Amino acid sequence: MPSISLIVSVVSIVIACVALIRTRRYQQQQIKLLTEQVSIHKEVAALQAEAARAQKAKSVTADVRVALRGGGVRCRVSVRNEGPGAARDLNLNIAGGNDSLLLRGDYDVKLPIRELLPGDEVSLAAGVTHGDPPAYDAELVWTNEDGSHAKRTSRLTLQS
Repeated sequence: MPSISLIVSVVSIVIACVALIRTRRYQQQQIKLLTEQVSIHKEVAALQAEAARAQKAKSVTADVRVALRGGGVRCRVSVRNEGPGAARDLNLNIAGGNDSLLLRGDYDVKLPIRELLPGDEVSLAAGVTHGDPPAYDAELVWTNEDGSHAKRTSRLTLQS
């Protein structure tokens, strides 16, 4: 008849084997979850890097606007950079030729604008009389800080 110590030893070995098997399964599940977590972190990091590149590219672009202000001898064409990036080699073209609205001596000296920093504004003398058209088509063309070219067309009407 087997002794009690032998039975206790066999039961202990069985319990230890069961515990070892469960611990191994648990570790394998942890390794699988950690691998998935690392993969997810890599994907998130790649998305964040892409978003940062897109934000950086977006942040260096200029947002140049043009407006016709005043009236009579005080009439001015205002060119303003409302974007976060600088506009370089900026040129303004008015349909029918720049001398149809802008005063020749002023635009000859000021255009093209070498650099228009964020928040900067350049004012050009303009001449509007009663016989002139009520609106002008304007086209702004410039180069952004990242070297990309930009263009905006606007309809100029007299604003006070």
